[in-house]
Amino acid sequence: MKGYEITLEDKWQDFTKLKVDEKGIVISAEPYQTEVWKGALIPISQQKIGDLCMIHHLPHIEYGYLFL
Repeated sequence: MKGYEITLEDKWQDFTKLKVDEKGIVISAEPYQTEVWKGALIPISQQKIGDLCMIHHLPHIEYGYLFL
């Protein structure tokens, strides 16, 4: 499967890597919380290295960012 791996700065959160498919749908959050974030959307085409990570996970998060 094609996709992307997004590595987040480790600030003692429960996950430091998000694996997403080619459409930006989260398929895993590692090392913990896959069950929480699976199915969320990261708009890959709008992401840039060093920017805050945009994420949507309805109904809980709409047009949000991961502040880590």
